Amino acid sequence: LTRMGRWDSEKQDVLSALLLNACLNYVKFTDPTPMYLDQNCSQEQNLENLIIEGLFAMEPHELTCATNASGWPVENALSFNWALRVKARFINMHLEFQKPFPRKLVDFYVNGNIDAGLEMLRNATQTVKDGAREQSQDIDEHLERFLTRSYNVDRFALLNFAMNAKAIVLPRDDAHHDKVYTYQHSTNSLYRGKTLIRAPAVAKLPCPAPIPIAKLEEDRVVPERLTGRKRGLG
Repeated sequence: LTRMGRWDSEKQDVLSALLLNACLNYVKFTDPTPMYLDQNCSQEQNLENLIIEGLFAMEPHELTCATNASGWPVENALSFNWALRVKARFINMHLEFQKPFPRKLVDFYVNGNIDAGLEMLRNATQTVKDGAREQSQDIDEHLERFLTRSYNVDRFALLNFAMNAKAIVLPRDDAHHDKVYTYQHSTNSLYRGKTLIRAPAVAKLPCPAPIPIAKLEEDRVVPERLTGRKRGLG
């Protein structure tokens, strides 16, 4: 990307949202048996499936960055790597990066009968406002964007890449804990609120305490894979 003039070395990020969306549109389905969004299950479940399966398919190198002082990629790089994996797995889904709404840009807009917004965080905090400046990774502030309709969507979720912290950071209002997904890098686990929903979260990374997939999927509608004719296209 640097050689092609598409990388901002100072910001450690791709030049623009327009360029990122153009790159996303080039992604082809690479899974030999792609998944699809199931029109017969709830759209909240479909959104959760995207989060789970995108993380599960990520490569270890997509979670590291040699040029960043912390060793972890910036938020946009992490989220874009996740998006590439989702695009490669699901055949009937539209994913738009930095979709504009009247007051703010949502990190991802997901369509394919889901019609949802998804905000990404890295090492989320529960810090109060520091004077007039908002903490960029404040999970309550990100949640508020949805609750106040800055993002005009009915369904939403927040995905926090907890690359350093071992504690799960959740909004102060526990009524919305189920809207927050936390990838805990130290244990390679994925939580919804305080509930563990997959371990390992990333298939190709070690997991200290793996849980059998069959056990985790007892309460989850697993996205079906296409076999033969196309089904459930949104």
